[in-house]
Amino acid sequence: MPEAVGEAAALAALPRLDFSPTLQLRSIWRDLPVHVPELHQPILRRIVEDFAHGTRPEAAQNPLGKVIAARAGAGKTHLLSALRGEVWRAGGFFVLLDLIDVRDFWETAAVGVLDALAQPMPGGRDQGAALLARLEGGAQVPPEV
Repeated sequence: MPEAVGEAAALAALPRLDFSPTLQLRSIWRDLPVHVPELHQPILRRIVEDFAHGTRPEAAQNPLGKVIAARAGAGKTHLLSALRGEVWRAGGFFVLLDLIDVRDFWETAAVGVLDALAQPMPGGRDQGAALLARLEGGAQVPPEV
């Protein structure tokens, strides 16, 4: 009888298992439950350093761009999630452009920006509200405006 109970419990657990070998792209917007910092540490460090350098006034004429290419399952989405977290911790904003199956670049870019602005940051405020607050502070806009 105990064997039947164990078998029933194991079968009941099957629907809760995740057999997906890769992360879904939407998962970049949340901190991952399992994170191995060493997985991509050298490339992550280099991208964050480039980001910090790219925010300097002398870099304004040369906007940053990075291509991350690797085989499926290599951890690109995991890297993007870690990068998003680092950018937010540095006080930046993160936009993801999903360029898979693009027919119209500018429409895709606009959708990516709007989606990014709606993403909740730590503390519950979304990126759009955080960006507006930053712009208000920089422009010294009166509260009634």
